[in-house]
Amino acid sequence: MLAEILLSLSGYQSEIWQKAGEKNGRLNGHQHEYVSEPELAMLEVLKHLSSLHIHIRDTAAEIAAAHPSVICRAVCSAIGQVHLASYRENVLEIERAILSNSAAYVGAYGIVPLSAIVSDIRPWRRRLEWLYTALHFINRSSTKGSAASECTGRDLLEWLGREIHTGYSDIEDIATQLLITAQKCWLQIAASWLLYGKLSSLGANDFFVGKNSKPSSLADQFVVESSRIPSFVSKVASEYILVIGTALVHIQSYGSGLRYLDASGVHSGTLLASTLGALESLTFPLNQQLFEACLARIDETISQDALSQLLPFEDIALLLSVVNRFMLVADGEFAMSLISHATGRVTEQQRSEVSKPVRKSGLLDHLPINDSDLGPLLTKTWDELATLRTTADIEDDAVFDAARKMLVLQTATAGATVPLSTLMPTTTILTLRIPPDSKLGLFLMPKDVCTYAAINAYLLSIRRADMQLASLWKLTSHRRCHPTPLGPPRSATPFGQRHLRARRAREGMRTRVMREHWAAISKTHFVISELNGYLHGEVVRRSWDTFNQWLWTGQQGGESVKKDSHSKTSPSLADHERPRRDPRTLAQGHHIFLEALHAALLMTDDAFIPTLKTLLTLVDHYVALLVRLQSIWEGLDLQEDDGVEDAFSNLAKDEKDVLREMGRSKIRMEEQITSLVLRLKTIEKEVLLDMIEGLGSIDLERQGFRPWMPRTMNYLIMKLDFLDGMNDQDDGTFSDD
Repeated sequence: MLAEILLSLSGYQSEIWQKAGEKNGRLNGHQHEYVSEPELAMLEVLKHLSSLHIHIRDTAAEIAAAHPSVICRAVCSAIGQVHLASYRENVLEIERAILSNSAAYVGAYGIVPLSAIVSDIRPWRRRLEWLYTALHFINRSSTKGSAASECTGRDLLEWLGREIHTGYSDIEDIATQLLITAQKCWLQIAASWLLYGKLSSLGANDFFVGKNSKPSSLADQFVVESSRIPSFVSKVASEYILVIGTALVHIQSYGSGLRYLDASGVHSGTLLASTLGALESLTFPLNQQLFEACLARIDETISQDALSQLLPFEDIALLLSVVNRFMLVADGEFAMSLISHATGRVTEQQRSEVSKPVRKSGLLDHLPINDSDLGPLLTKTWDELATLRTTADIEDDAVFDAARKMLVLQTATAGATVPLSTLMPTTTILTLRIPPDSKLGLFLMPKDVCTYAAINAYLLSIRRADMQLASLWKLTSHRRCHPTPLGPPRSATPFGQRHLRARRAREGMRTRVMREHWAAISKTHFVISELNGYLHGEVVRRSWDTFNQWLWTGQQGGESVKKDSHSKTSPSLADHERPRRDPRTLAQGHHIFLEALHAALLMTDDAFIPTLKTLLTLVDHYVALLVRLQSIWEGLDLQEDDGVEDAFSNLAKDEKDVLREMGRSKIRMEEQITSLVLRLKTIEKEVLLDMIEGLGSIDLERQGFRPWMPRTMNYLIMKLDFLDGMNDQDDGTFSDD
């Protein structure tokens, strides 16, 4: 019977244990009066261990052969081949001790006490029960019958991590060993990505990096599935893993780049050996901080040794020069030329239409504008800038030529986020055209291109309104007109004197009528001009200066920028003076700069943007009404002075309608100005203090670049408070000059 018990403990089916449903105290169907109750209890323990062993062995083998998760299969294989093997080895040691008549098991007359066997094998009961629980957790999909409840590699890693802290040292040892097995299996899956930039087909569901179903460029071909990230991989480490593999994909995607790398001595085998050595230095179980530091070293090696040669710093500097001059409107000549040509195109199209109702004057939503109309506008702008270039600009030819190749004026696509765009009747953006397979995709993401397009449309819209209002002051006859006599001899006749008095009376009446409108125009122009000066002269310039200084010197802070960031050429430093800047570091700093600039320009304020957009629309309407009034008054002058009448129009009625609509528009425009100023004051008091929250997705402490952020808008608010003083005065106090 003892031999049968030992065989059953080793995993063999035995008839010695009573069958289910039979009475207690029966072994193999026979009543043994000499088996006491304590012995029966010990036999029950051995029976339980035997059944646990057989069940764990069979279940582990079944899961290891068919489970979809490679990590789960590896853990089950370790359970069967390591831990159950250790249990069977313990049973064999007991058997060897009995056969060798060891005093620890064999007593007088060759009797082997059952209690000796049970006391030696009993510690395995808790271990086997825990292994049974582990297998039940892994095989839960078969019990629940749902694929959604299937255990994944991440689930098992998290569960093993928690089970280490049960309080039992033996369970902790087993859980730690299984956790190490699971982590090594996970790292082998990740090694294919970290070493070669390839996603392993084996265990793809256990790894959190996957292919993007809708990639827009090489930079976002792969994405991170956050639900698959295990706890020993921090958020920063997951980003490192994504960018390391993506960088290897980029290196493999550019054949010319690989040849360049080989010629420079940075062979792919060197990168492989370096990465492999870093991974082999890891200790298990993995520590989150040490694992992150290891990935940081790998990322630094790939970025500085490979990507820096694949995408040279000079190419990045050229791209940023184009961005600063034309997308951020540092080149004022470009902005003015583009706005002038766009306004001329709209005016030309308006003239070909039938005269619209007064209330729709200047509203251009109905005008059809497509990309074929926009291409010639940008071409004319480039041609005009080319004629203005001097011999001093020869060194800037590279930036100018690159801009002509990269920049495209087009209508915004459906779903594009463009908060404000009034350059053309339809939403129009000036965007960077970077091919999907371009190396510049390593530095500039598609999201960054969209952000630049939105910022450019925003700045051009404000600049356009400023130019429109400034152009009204060229209408001198509207502002002041003192008619002169007809000239001798008619000026001395009664007719000449009556004609002069009538003209002066008419112009005096028009001057009095227009005085309040010129006051409103002056006020609006003041607000928009100051706002444009703050956004471009303060926010954009200082943000770019801070970023430009960091870009070229690697320094920022108290030192002033020694180079003119708005000059037409980028500053240059000797190679030994400029710190080594790899594309990854530059891209991270540039992303922080762009996010901070987007927030500092108030483009994320949901109350400010609609108010400003309404104001700019009213400016278009108001300017169109004023131009229309000028043509009406010219027609009335011809009608009254020279008797030239238009049989198809009623100029007197049109004059009343236009003046009435101008009065309504003036009131609405002043209301929007008040709302805009109040909103700016609210932003000054509340929003600026929390603006850093707009950068919540960026770890500023980990990055090397800290962007410029506005601390206050007191200077702008102080100027705009002058409007309160203007509102307290009578209209007659405003000068017409």
